[in-house]
Amino acid sequence: MPAPQRRQVQFAFDAASHKYLVDEQEIPSVTTIMDEVCSKRTAYARAAMVASRAQSLGEMLDAGESVIDLDTGEAISPLTFLKNAEWLRNEVGVQLGRAAGRGTVTHLFLEAWGREECTDFTDVPHWVENTVTDRRIDCDVDETTGYCLALLGWLGENDVRVLATETPVVNFTLDYIGTADGWVAVGDEVWLIDIKTSKGSSITHGYQLAAYLNAEYSIAGGQGICDLEVPPVPDRLVNLLVQHGSVRPREWTKKQIPELFAGFTACKQVYDQTSGVNPTTIKNHVYKEI
Repeated sequence: MPAPQRRQVQFAFDAASHKYLVDEQEIPSVTTIMDEVCSKRTAYARAAMVASRAQSLGEMLDAGESVIDLDTGEAISPLTFLKNAEWLRNEVGVQLGRAAGRGTVTHLFLEAWGREECTDFTDVPHWVENTVTDRRIDCDVDETTGYCLALLGWLGENDVRVLATETPVVNFTLDYIGTADGWVAVGDEVWLIDIKTSKGSSITHGYQLAAYLNAEYSIAGGQGICDLEVPPVPDRLVNLLVQHGSVRPREWTKKQIPELFAGFTACKQVYDQTSGVNPTTIKNHVYKEI
């Protein structure tokens, strides 16, 4: 959608469907684009979709035919395959739900810490338990507490100050939107951070941060009528890889930004094509530097 001529927009975000609306028009989110094109979530979703379509094997069951197990090379009955497919659908849903819940609580903890609501190690277990209960979040409470304790330790050890958290950012020219986890001050520097609670780091994490860096505006004011502001340009782009008991910063360097943003825009074009819309024009777009 074209950039509005004014400095205010009508903004809405539906957390359940993860849909962003600006002036009543839906804009695809960075995470949706990445999930659709290249994430593990997509691979799981495809596997579950294939499994759900396996109901057509009922005809094979009636005919007494067998199916080749691709892992073992052995013939198995369609009934066994259908049972495995049902397990796959259930297991994928459970694992993705708990991982998402763990990530949600960890992000909420950064917000709470920034508001000075939970700054002591002894407060964390109680805060996590209350947050999980009040918001009905599906996650392992003890495991998630370990993640939040690790994040608290890292924030304190590095004398971090939170400047902004959970900030919607939008690029009208390239037609995408997302929510940046935060801008934080670490010493004399400003970092644009994105928290990851999955194991390991991926190049797609860098794509996501490059997309946030290249946003044209941030949206201030919650929901409803909101102001468009120019987001600050950070000194560093950093993924905080948070695990139970540790935090490992993964920095993306200035030289990597062109490649990272090119990777994201390539994903955006694939997303546009698979969504049945005209691909966003990327040619001659200038990326931001840090």
